[in-house]
Amino acid sequence: MKVDDSLLIGKGILKRTPVYHGKLTKTGQHVAVKKMFSGIFDYKKALDLKALKHPNIIRCFAVEEKGDFLYLALELCDKTLVDSIEKGDFLNKVVPSRQDCLLQVTEAVEYLHNKRVCHGDIKPANILVTFADGAGIRRFVLADINISKKEPDKTFSSKNRVIGDIGWLPKESYQPYLEVDPSWDIFSLGCVFYYVLVNMKHPFGDANNLEECQKNIQCGKVAVLKAEDFVKFSNLKSLISSMVDHSPDKRPCIGKVHEIIMRVFT
Repeated sequence: MKVDDSLLIGKGILKRTPVYHGKLTKTGQHVAVKKMFSGIFDYKKALDLKALKHPNIIRCFAVEEKGDFLYLALELCDKTLVDSIEKGDFLNKVVPSRQDCLLQVTEAVEYLHNKRVCHGDIKPANILVTFADGAGIRRFVLADINISKKEPDKTFSSKNRVIGDIGWLPKESYQPYLEVDPSWDIFSLGCVFYYVLVNMKHPFGDANNLEECQKNIQCGKVAVLKAEDFVKFSNLKSLISSMVDHSPDKRPCIGKVHEIIMRVFT
């Protein structure tokens, strides 16, 4: 794996984690190379990530360990979902439709949950848009699965550190010794659904003030889902409402979410 350190193309989940442009030595394929401190992301975990194969999960092609760092060769993508919406890609049909976006991300999460893996940090910035393939088709892929864990795992809890990014975390994420489980991902996914369908809005406040959104979540404020925001997708209002419920037991499993999404969009 060759890495060009001068081409810094982005940042990982941790601001101190750079992502570089690189090439696979054997094939010459262009990749994004993510440098991870091995104390946070160990080699076994990297191999688990490499083993994940789904069209809507970012591909990990190779892993190298050098000193205290791991280098992950990841699928090179064009932009984040945030960038895509800001640039009007849905309106201009540059990317698949909003419906396709929700379907693809749901199927990625379902794949993870079926393998007993929880992502733990689902948010718009962790959903990437691939470059167009030979047929001119782009995909949405779920990235930054570096903090997921196979559940149950009592050592990976909010007591160790706050997992994920504020604004997209369920209320229980701040409880001590809490296990990350699939219902956590469902809450975050529900917030993302609303963000995609209602053009970058957040169900718990101003999407430009995620601290306020998280405060509203922690205070148990009920999500504001206006009927006029769901004119085209009225059947999804109740689904999203249940996904972002503050009680984990009231959130649907990912299989149920997928079933409803398929029924609405196909």
